Amino acid sequence: MKTISRQELMLRLEGVDFQAAAENIAYTFREAERKAESEGGQYIARKEFLNAIDHYMEKPCLDRAIILLEKYPSCLELFEFTKDPLQIWEKQFRKSRE
Repeated sequence: MKTISRQELMLRLEGVDFQAAAENIAYTFREAERKAESEGGQYIARKEFLNAIDHYMEKPCLDRAIILLEKYPSCLELFEFTKDPLQIWEKQFRKSRE
């Protein structure tokens, strides 16, 4: 797994909407669970990962995002999406259809 330095994370997180990132994470988990159920299975994640996600979700902010992303850099995309106005519009559109 590729690690990202704290300095690079701070640069890449500039302009991120941390609450929207929390919503992206929640949406991603809901969809993973939904897909697993539709295929007759269940979504399984490591307890350490879920604990790190929960810690971030309790108070979405830069410090907690960095803590999460230092351990799980693959989640960075969920944060970076919030910088793109089109992604925010699409998320609001999906919410209105649910």
